[in-house]
Amino acid sequence: LYRGNATKPLHPFLTKWLSIRKPLGILAVWNMSIHAICGFVAPNYFHHDWKGPVYLLLGVISFFLFYLMAKASSGETAANLSWREFRWIFSHVGYAGLIFGVGHSVICSILLDERRPEWPCGWLPSWWILLILPVLALFLK
Repeated sequence: LYRGNATKPLHPFLTKWLSIRKPLGILAVWNMSIHAICGFVAPNYFHHDWKGPVYLLLGVISFFLFYLMAKASSGETAANLSWREFRWIFSHVGYAGLIFGVGHSVICSILLDERRPEWPCGWLPSWWILLILPVLALFLK
């Protein structure tokens, strides 16, 4: 890490970022769980040809991969993992969950675009703009 070691502290920005990652992850799992519950309680566009079941499948796979990461980050489970297992879960499983989540969002955007094919002023709809950050994270890996 940039100029941080056992005798010298890390940069304050990096220290703050490292301290808020776990609460952000807990908040993300909470939001993901509420999203999944609401999606199963009120399904509204799952009756399409192949897109509806694929949309659900990608969402469920992404949910379970991110839940696996959340479970692995708990203190009790993380203490029993070796460094190699911990690193594998948080790198490979995390990127796989992100790929499935982006696929879930892309199919959702396609389904929403079928409802309203033309957009005013030539702007992209908000659900396409929200895909920029996860796709950027995948390309920068």
